Amino acid sequence: SQSLQGCDEILAIFAEVFRDWNAEIVGADHYPQQAVITLTGYQGGYLRSSRWLEAPVFHEDALDAVCDFSVDYFHAYVADNPGVLCLHAAAVRLGDGLMVFPAFYKSGKSLFCAHLAWLGVELFTDDALPLTPNDNMGVAMGVCPRLRVPLPENVDEGFRTFVSDNIAKVNQQYCYLK
Repeated sequence: SQSLQGCDEILAIFAEVFRDWNAEIVGADHYPQQAVITLTGYQGGYLRSSRWLEAPVFHEDALDAVCDFSVDYFHAYVADNPGVLCLHAAAVRLGDGLMVFPAFYKSGKSLFCAHLAWLGVELFTDDALPLTPNDNMGVAMGVCPRLRVPLPENVDEGFRTFVSDNIAKVNQQYCYLK
Protein backbone atom coordinates (compact mmCIF):
# COMPACT_ATOMS: atom_id res chain seq x y z
CA SER A 1 0.00 0.00 0.00
CA GLN A 2 0.98 3.61 -0.46
CA SER A 3 0.24 6.52 1.81
CA LEU A 4 -0.25 10.20 0.98
CA GLN A 5 -0.07 12.35 4.07
CA GLY A 6 -0.72 16.08 4.09
CA CYS A 7 -0.65 16.41 0.30
CA ASP A 8 -4.25 16.28 -0.87
CA GLU A 9 -3.39 18.55 -3.82
CA ILE A 10 -1.36 15.71 -5.29
CA LEU A 11 -4.43 13.45 -5.65
CA ALA A 12 -5.51 15.19 -8.87
CA ILE A 13 -2.10 14.47 -10.37
CA PHE A 14 -2.31 10.81 -9.34
CA ALA A 15 -5.73 10.58 -11.00
CA GLU A 16 -4.24 11.81 -14.30
CA VAL A 17 -0.91 9.97 -14.25
CA PHE A 18 -2.05 6.62 -12.78
CA ARG A 19 -5.35 6.65 -14.66
CA ASP A 20 -6.48 3.04 -14.35
CA TRP A 21 -5.58 2.49 -10.72
CA ASN A 22 -8.18 1.41 -8.23
CA ALA A 23 -7.33 4.00 -5.56
CA GLU A 24 -9.22 4.66 -2.37
CA ILE A 25 -8.98 7.61 0.00
CA VAL A 26 -8.87 6.47 3.62
CA GLY A 27 -8.18 8.19 6.92
CA ALA A 28 -4.58 8.78 7.98
CA ASP A 29 -4.98 6.24 10.78
CA HIS A 30 -5.91 3.45 8.35
CA TYR A 31 -2.62 2.58 6.59
CA PRO A 32 0.45 4.58 7.73
CA GLN A 33 2.08 1.68 9.62
CA GLN A 34 1.63 -0.66 6.66
CA ALA A 35 2.50 1.77 3.88
CA VAL A 36 5.36 0.61 1.69
CA ILE A 37 5.71 4.05 0.09
CA THR A 38 4.86 7.26 1.90
CA LEU A 39 4.53 10.68 0.29
CA THR A 40 4.18 13.46 2.86
CA GLY A 41 3.61 17.19 2.48
CA TYR A 42 6.72 18.74 4.05
CA GLN A 43 8.09 22.31 4.23
CA GLY A 44 6.63 23.58 0.97
CA GLY A 45 7.17 20.34 -0.91
CA TYR A 46 6.87 16.57 -0.70
CA LEU A 47 8.95 13.97 1.08
CA ARG A 48 8.96 10.37 -0.18
CA SER A 49 10.17 7.47 1.90
CA SER A 50 10.22 3.74 1.27
CA ARG A 51 12.22 0.64 2.05
CA TRP A 52 14.22 1.14 -1.18
CA LEU A 53 15.61 4.48 -0.10
CA GLU A 54 18.50 5.03 2.31
CA ALA A 55 17.06 8.46 3.13
CA PRO A 56 13.81 10.25 2.22
CA VAL A 57 13.77 12.18 -1.05
CA PHE A 58 12.41 15.77 -1.16
CA HIS A 59 10.73 17.46 -4.15
CA GLU A 60 9.34 21.01 -4.21
CA ASP A 61 7.21 20.31 -7.29
CA ALA A 62 4.16 18.04 -7.00
CA LEU A 63 4.58 16.49 -10.46
CA ASP A 64 8.24 15.74 -9.76
CA ALA A 65 7.16 14.00 -6.54
CA VAL A 66 4.61 11.88 -8.41
CA CYS A 67 7.19 11.00 -11.05
CA ASP A 68 9.64 9.96 -8.34
CA PHE A 69 6.93 7.91 -6.63
CA SER A 70 6.55 5.74 -9.71
CA VAL A 71 10.12 4.40 -9.28
CA ASP A 72 9.23 2.90 -5.91
CA TYR A 73 5.90 1.72 -7.27
CA PHE A 74 7.77 -0.48 -9.75
CA HIS A 75 9.99 -1.77 -6.93
CA ALA A 76 6.93 -2.56 -4.82
CA TYR A 77 5.22 -4.38 -7.68
CA VAL A 78 8.23 -6.64 -8.23
CA ALA A 79 8.60 -7.24 -4.46
CA ASP A 80 4.92 -8.26 -4.23
CA ASN A 81 5.11 -10.58 -7.24
CA PRO A 82 7.88 -13.16 -6.77
CA GLY A 83 9.43 -14.40 -9.99
CA VAL A 84 8.54 -11.28 -11.99
CA LEU A 85 11.35 -9.93 -14.12
CA CYS A 86 11.08 -6.17 -14.64
CA LEU A 87 12.86 -4.72 -17.66
CA HIS A 88 13.78 -1.05 -17.97
CA ALA A 89 12.16 -0.88 -21.36
CA ALA A 90 9.46 0.59 -23.52
CA ALA A 91 7.07 -1.63 -25.46
CA VAL A 92 4.40 -1.32 -28.11
CA ARG A 93 1.75 -3.84 -29.12
CA LEU A 94 2.32 -5.49 -32.50
CA GLY A 95 -0.21 -8.11 -33.49
CA ASP A 96 -0.60 -10.55 -30.60
CA GLY A 97 2.70 -9.63 -29.00
CA LEU A 98 4.92 -6.83 -27.84
CA MET A 99 7.92 -5.19 -29.47
CA VAL A 100 10.25 -4.39 -26.57
CA PHE A 101 12.85 -1.61 -26.52
CA PRO A 102 15.18 -2.05 -23.54
CA ALA A 103 17.41 0.95 -22.92
CA PHE A 104 19.24 2.99 -20.32
CA TYR A 105 17.83 5.91 -18.34
CA LYS A 106 17.34 9.07 -20.44
CA SER A 107 17.93 7.26 -23.74
CA GLY A 108 14.69 8.32 -25.46
CA LYS A 109 12.38 5.32 -24.86
CA SER A 110 9.39 7.51 -24.02
CA LEU A 111 9.96 9.93 -26.88
CA PHE A 112 10.35 7.04 -29.34
CA CYS A 113 7.17 5.30 -28.15
CA ALA A 114 5.17 8.53 -28.08
CA HIS A 115 6.25 9.09 -31.66
CA LEU A 116 5.09 5.58 -32.54
CA ALA A 117 1.75 6.30 -30.81
CA TRP A 118 1.44 9.45 -32.94
CA LEU A 119 1.87 7.17 -35.97
CA GLY A 120 -0.96 4.94 -34.71
CA VAL A 121 0.93 2.16 -32.90
CA GLU A 122 -0.55 1.10 -29.53
CA LEU A 123 1.77 2.02 -26.66
CA PHE A 124 2.07 -0.62 -23.92
CA THR A 125 4.66 1.01 -21.64
CA ASP A 126 7.33 3.66 -21.93
CA ASP A 127 9.57 2.87 -18.93
CA ALA A 128 9.14 -0.41 -17.06
CA LEU A 129 7.94 -3.77 -18.32
CA PRO A 130 7.31 -6.54 -15.79
CA LEU A 131 7.25 -10.03 -17.29
CA THR A 132 5.27 -12.69 -15.47
CA PRO A 133 7.00 -15.95 -14.54
CA ASN A 134 6.20 -19.11 -16.49
CA ASP A 135 4.31 -17.45 -19.36
CA ASN A 136 6.47 -14.32 -19.97
CA MET A 137 3.43 -12.07 -20.36
CA GLY A 138 4.03 -8.32 -20.21
CA VAL A 139 2.21 -6.35 -17.53
CA ALA A 140 1.03 -2.81 -18.27
CA MET A 141 1.59 -0.83 -15.07
CA GLY A 142 -1.10 1.78 -15.73
CA VAL A 143 1.22 4.80 -15.74
CA CYS A 144 0.82 7.39 -18.48
CA PRO A 145 3.86 7.94 -20.73
CA ARG A 146 6.22 10.66 -19.55
CA LEU A 147 8.30 12.84 -21.85
CA ARG A 148 11.11 15.14 -20.83
CA VAL A 149 10.58 18.75 -21.82
CA PRO A 150 11.39 20.69 -23.80
CA LEU A 151 11.08 18.32 -26.75
CA PRO A 152 14.15 18.08 -28.98
CA GLU A 153 14.30 20.81 -31.61
CA ASN A 154 14.37 18.32 -34.50
CA VAL A 155 10.99 16.64 -33.85
CA ASP A 156 8.27 16.97 -36.47
CA GLU A 157 5.77 19.79 -36.03
CA GLY A 158 2.90 17.31 -36.32
CA PHE A 159 4.36 15.36 -33.41
CA ARG A 160 4.66 18.57 -31.37
CA THR A 161 0.97 19.19 -32.00
CA PHE A 162 0.15 15.59 -30.99
CA VAL A 163 2.01 16.06 -27.71
CA SER A 164 0.40 19.45 -27.07
CA ASP A 165 -3.08 18.03 -27.74
CA ASN A 166 -2.53 15.06 -25.40
CA ILE A 167 -0.99 16.58 -22.27
CA ALA A 168 -2.34 15.13 -19.04
CA LYS A 169 0.06 17.01 -16.70
CA VAL A 170 3.16 19.10 -17.37
CA ASN A 171 5.81 21.06 -15.47
CA GLN A 172 9.28 22.44 -16.26
CA GLN A 173 10.80 18.95 -16.49
CA TYR A 174 8.15 16.45 -17.51
CA CYS A 175 5.05 16.08 -19.64
CA TYR A 176 2.69 13.18 -19.00
CA LEU A 177 0.55 12.23 -21.99
CA LYS A 178 -3.06 11.04 -21.82
